Amino acid sequence: MAVVINGTTGITTPAENVTGTATFATTIGVGNATPAASGAGVTFPATQSASSDANTLDDYEEGTWTPVVRGAGTAGTYTPVTVDGTYTKVGRLVTASFRILGFSAATGGTGYMQLTGVPFANAGPSCGAVRFQYLTIAGSAVMVDVEFIGSSGTTTLNFFESYNNAAGQDTPISSVSTSTVLFGTITFSAA
Repeated sequence: MAVVINGTTGITTPAENVTGTATFATTIGVGNATPAASGAGVTFPATQSASSDANTLDDYEEGTWTPVVRGAGTAGTYTPVTVDGTYTKVGRLVTASFRILGFSAATGGTGYMQLTGVPFANAGPSCGAVRFQYLTIAGSAVMVDVEFIGSSGTTTLNFFESYNNAAGQDTPISSVSTSTVLFGTITFSAA
C-alpha cells in the first residue's frame, strides 16, 4: 500500500509504525477487514474485533431491521402496510429508527404495546422519541416515548405514556388501529 508520510511516498507493512501525518489514497481496512473498493474511508470487519481498551473505536456498522408490533400478553396480528427500520452503530453507541405506516390487520393483542426486532441488545435504560398518528392514548397523556423493557439485555421496546404531575403507564396494545402511524428513534449503548 502506498502511503504518503510528511509529503514522502513510501511503502509500509502492517508491522511498521506510522509517525507524523499520513494520507491514504482510498480506504483503510481495520482488523483484517478488506478495504472497500469504492469511495474513501475506514472499513471495519463484518464481525467486531473487540478491543480491551475502552478508548479504541473497534466497530462501525450501518444496516436495516424490521420492527414488529405486538401485544405483551398475547401477540395478536399487527401487519404493517409499510414498515422499515435503519440503524447506525459506532463502537457501542447505537441509533435505531423505525417507520410504520398503517396496518392491514391490527387485532387480537393483549397487554401493553411492544416493538421487537431491535438489532442489538441494550446495556442499560434508554428512552427515545416517537411521533404518532391515530394511536389512542389516555386523554390526559402529554407525551408517549419508546424505551427498552427491562434495564439491560433486551431487543424489545415498549411505548410509555407520560402525564402531567402523575404516574405514567405503558401504552395498551388496544391503542393501535389499522390507521396508526409510528415514527421513532432511540439511541442507546449496546450490551
